Amino acid sequence: LQQRQNTANQELQRQEQTLRSTQAHVVQQINTRLGPIINGQLAATGATIIIERGAALAIAPSLDITNTVLSQLNQ
Repeated sequence: LQQRQNTANQELQRQEQTLRSTQAHVVQQINTRLGPIINGQLAATGATIIIERGAALAIAPSLDITNTVLSQLNQ
């Protein structure tokens, strides 16, 4: 029983490592694509800073570029 538990724990650790690796790769791919999109939005809007929505205390809906960025990211 102990051997089976050890084997199962090792398999779980391998799967967790695979998941972490996959997540890191996906985040890297998204960030690679986001860079030019964000820079394009800076140029298009004349903004000098773009803040993640969760980091802002309040935001005027007219300044929210979330949907624009997501649309471009999904192309």
